[in-house]
Amino acid sequence: MVAALLRGVLVPRYGDHPELAVAMPELLLLDRLNRWPHDSLAAVVAGVATDSGASVEQLDAFVAELVKRSLLTEYERSHTPSEGEAPPRQRRAVDPDGVWVLPTAIIFRLGENGFEHFDHDGALTMRFGPAELHLASQFRLPSTAPGAIEAHAGTAGPLSLDPDQATELVERLHAAGLLQPFDPDNPQHVGHNKSVEELRLALGRKHRVVQGLERDVERFRADQAHHLATTGVRRTQVVPVSSVDNYWNTPPLALGFLVAYAMQHKGGVLNERYAFHPRWVSNRAQLEEVAAEPGVYLFSNYIWNNQENLELSALVKAANPHNVTVHGGPDTPKYEGDCEEHLRRYPHIDIAVRNEGEATFAEILEALDGGSVDALSALQDVAGLSYRFEGNVVRTPDRDRITDLDAIPSPYLTGLFDTIADGGATGVILETNRGCPYGCTFCDWGSATASRIRKFDLDRVLAELEWCAKHEISYVGLADANFGIFERDVAIAEKAAELKATHGYPKLFGTNYAKNTVKHLRRIIEVLAEADILTEGVVSLQSMDTDTLLTIKRSNIKLEKYDDLSAEFRTAKLPLSVDLMLGLPGSTATSFRNDLQECADREVRTRVYPTVLLPNSPMNEPSYREEYNITGRVDEVIKETSTYTRAEWEQMVALRGPYLICHRYGVLRYVSAFVRSELGIREVEFYEGLLNAALADRERWPTVAFAFQATPELMAPPCSWGLFLSEVRDYLVDVLGLPDDDALDSVMTVQHTHLPSVDRELPQTVRIPHDFITWYQGVLSAKEGGRRHDWESTIPSLRTYGPTEFRVDDPFDVCNTGLGGSVDSLSQSMAGWELGSPISRAR
Repeated sequence: MVAALLRGVLVPRYGDHPELAVAMPELLLLDRLNRWPHDSLAAVVAGVATDSGASVEQLDAFVAELVKRSLLTEYERSHTPSEGEAPPRQRRAVDPDGVWVLPTAIIFRLGENGFEHFDHDGALTMRFGPAELHLASQFRLPSTAPGAIEAHAGTAGPLSLDPDQATELVERLHAAGLLQPFDPDNPQHVGHNKSVEELRLALGRKHRVVQGLERDVERFRADQAHHLATTGVRRTQVVPVSSVDNYWNTPPLALGFLVAYAMQHKGGVLNERYAFHPRWVSNRAQLEEVAAEPGVYLFSNYIWNNQENLELSALVKAANPHNVTVHGGPDTPKYEGDCEEHLRRYPHIDIAVRNEGEATFAEILEALDGGSVDALSALQDVAGLSYRFEGNVVRTPDRDRITDLDAIPSPYLTGLFDTIADGGATGVILETNRGCPYGCTFCDWGSATASRIRKFDLDRVLAELEWCAKHEISYVGLADANFGIFERDVAIAEKAAELKATHGYPKLFGTNYAKNTVKHLRRIIEVLAEADILTEGVVSLQSMDTDTLLTIKRSNIKLEKYDDLSAEFRTAKLPLSVDLMLGLPGSTATSFRNDLQECADREVRTRVYPTVLLPNSPMNEPSYREEYNITGRVDEVIKETSTYTRAEWEQMVALRGPYLICHRYGVLRYVSAFVRSELGIREVEFYEGLLNAALADRERWPTVAFAFQATPELMAPPCSWGLFLSEVRDYLVDVLGLPDDDALDSVMTVQHTHLPSVDRELPQTVRIPHDFITWYQGVLSAKEGGRRHDWESTIPSLRTYGPTEFRVDDPFDVCNTGLGGSVDSLSQSMAGWELGSPISRAR
């Protein structure tokens, strides 16, 4: 007999992961495939199709997806029942008018007797049939009990639970703590689904922004009509283009600079021929309506909005071929060959601006003299652009950068963004300077790499911070490449702290710190920390490998400066994170592993980003691409260079997620330290060995294999941390040969108690046979004392320490608000999972 056995888990219908969504027929198929004995795969599919009403083709496609994900395998064996019995079915009445929700991304293990839920310690708490799990999944978003039951009945078809069974299940879910009351004023507790609810709450602010902009548009139209009636001149509209769906919450700074400069160019002469449209963000229908009237349309392209801007540009051109589309920003190609190809590939782009665009754009408007696309020939004397003319691409000479940045009016201080801020925007980007003295090949910082740093007037910067506080802007992010490089940056930090104390805003202050000096950063960190507005410190390290640093022209940035900065953050007991880049030219799979290990040795959290080929970076320069065999397209991840193969790149990617989970989020950080002290196996080697073993034998290590492959995309306990750590312990003893003794008991207990799950009762005091807390503090002291790379040879064995107690708490509510999402989501990338204790890292 051939049987199909699924070894994995199931996440039903979570909106952030549509590729994992399953309906009632698929749930039934999974359940039957995993029961023993059963008929052939084809027979099971046919039976489920008959019972559920689904088509065989639909189920075959689902089976193919399972095979593709290595979740379905042919397997033969004698029947062995699942271990453990679910506790008696307790019930607890549910208020039918109350709104309930699953508290986080809940992962169920598929066993031979159904879908199983386990608690933090690994005890089986509930077992579900397919229909029961389908009903439970209706609470993935907030719902009343009757609403969830009705939705279940409507989508589960003939296999749905009857009303009494459904009510019983909801009461069991409530009794088991798997349903929590939903508070719309405090949605953070809903874990994985919190992003959905936060968006729902944000809709009110978004609506106010849209309404405010509509009032501005009405005034704009009235002013246009009045101007036409009194002068007989119809002014050409100038329209900034940014999507309201994605960018309403943060004023578009680059577009604001362009408009502010153009409006005041030569005393405001352009206002006689042009009318600057006030709708800073719009949806497609609004844009299409506006674009029916000829105008000049502005697009500032970055890697995160470039594709959408191209689509909107095509919409503008389709609405009226006489419209002029002007594209600039870091994602608009500046290299001659790339720019020509770009304009030919996208015929809806009329003008491509290189480097800084304020002066160039003003001169474009001046040259066009209010004309349409038919007047592009007048641009031949405007420096810094390429444009389309009579089927050819015309490229004008480069333009010097703006030396006096204060010639660019502030869009904040001139009132251009007041409507967005008054409506409820919560984030603002400010520039205090432009330029970067370094020439890193992967980066084109505002098209200003390897350039002299130019500064905006300090009083202007301080006034913009006051504007942010007045409008209750929660987050202020500085777009500077090296904040803290100038002494005056201390005054900027002090101003932000003063405003927080007097106005309550900003609540967070984020930036990129100077890379080669900590002279002024000491005071900046102290000021921001005392004001409680410092986000996690981020050091853009990228790599510590000598060959890689030479290849990307970053060797002039000294590693010891990072160590000095790390010391400042540790002294202030503040979190520090290091950014690494995966797949830089010059790097190898070995150097990537070494970079990860260096971060582990330094006790800093690590964020790892794939290397993307930015269009205007020196890395995209043709001769550089040829030298290092970079064959990918711009804005795509580089997956092969002269120093690593595609297969080696895939190895690096495979290691990335497990490392972040194990070390950044702390899932095995304490275990790895003990393994290193006992066996000399360094952290990255341990993680990679465990990963390879689990993937090579999923039957033996099913929970570990799942955790490494799926947790980075789900960010929730892999069924149970108790099940996961039980397998890890078996690996330590059976494969690595560690003694199965009370020292290992101590380590596993410490690791387990530091991990979050929604069923934890905290604070918790734990007694362990050996004082791991004091031992680990010794590890940290050895690292601080200059023994990062060989600390294991300098500290006593854990077994020499006596018993102790330690206390774990959750002061930042990680168990409720720190789960869900993905390892790369912003909220998660800025924190870890470790609960509070004497040895946990700062948050």
